[in-house]
Amino acid sequence: MIKRLFVLILVVALQSCVQPKEYTYIEVCPSDFDRCSLQSINSAGVVTGTGVKDGQVYSFMLKDDTYTEIGPPGWSNVMAVGINDQGEIVGYGFKNYMWEQNFGFLYQDSQYEEIADTTWYSTSPYRINNNGQIIGVRRSIPPNPRTGTEGFLYDDREFTRIIPPGWASAQAEDVNDFGVVVGSGMVAWYGARLAFIYTDGRYHILQPAFWDEVNAHSINNKGAVVGQAKIKDVTYGYMYKEGFYTKLMPPGWDSCVAYAINNHCAVVGGYDEYIDRAGKGFVYEKGTYTEILPPGWTTATAVDINDNGTIIGFGNKGDKRMGFIAVPVNN
Repeated sequence: MIKRLFVLILVVALQSCVQPKEYTYIEVCPSDFDRCSLQSINSAGVVTGTGVKDGQVYSFMLKDDTYTEIGPPGWSNVMAVGINDQGEIVGYGFKNYMWEQNFGFLYQDSQYEEIADTTWYSTSPYRINNNGQIIGVRRSIPPNPRTGTEGFLYDDREFTRIIPPGWASAQAEDVNDFGVVVGSGMVAWYGARLAFIYTDGRYHILQPAFWDEVNAHSINNKGAVVGQAKIKDVTYGYMYKEGFYTKLMPPGWDSCVAYAINNHCAVVGGYDEYIDRAGKGFVYEKGTYTEILPPGWTTATAVDINDNGTIIGFGNKGDKRMGFIAVPVNN
């Protein structure tokens, strides 16, 4: 009786300590940009973003409240999309103003290294892990971007082809610190999209029964994967962990996409971008959803989260597209 009473008191005490998730919001956009979006954040809170000024696309890094423009000299339409904990940034852009011919780059110690498979027409790095492994997508024949599209893993200056056997197309979307890659693609042209996990030359296809389409966007160091799935014309977020699928949908929503997951299995995302409505972002953690929307903003989408729980994303404040950083105040 005494033990049961102690356990009951302990549980009630723990529950009484649980506080609603709250965030302090920081608006992000260089003053000379017309609009901008954030792309990625590392464990130190360093952020990459992209935006438009003077009709051209530029990229930046935000570190210690200081903006630094990111992009190899002479390149245009640069997208800095991935950053690791060492502060190494990967992205892509146009070189010599060749339309749709992307070249990749690695930014490290204030220096740029070009990443391009010369046997392919276009190379677009997306993410870099803490061991310097880079993933992305490459395309072969212009101008049709659907022709000859496949993912790649770039490690020790060598490219590894990432596409499940027999598939028509694929792209790699994320890589964890163990070199496990997730991505999506199509078995046949104009068919449904499916997701995959790639490990040491082996593919595991993510295709639960009765799910019509599956996309994978992010993987953490525990092997948990998040993305989006279409089930009977409804778009859900999902988490795949240890062989089990969990559908994600914040209460009252009718559309959801999960974009990123950290190593504590906190998931962030937003509304399906193809649905025309004012949407919010969300974070899902330990079975609880918290909506993400900076004060005074009309829309927001959460796109990345680090292991400290800091969230980044973008949305609209009035008529201007801006980025935001959401810092938890009650970790």
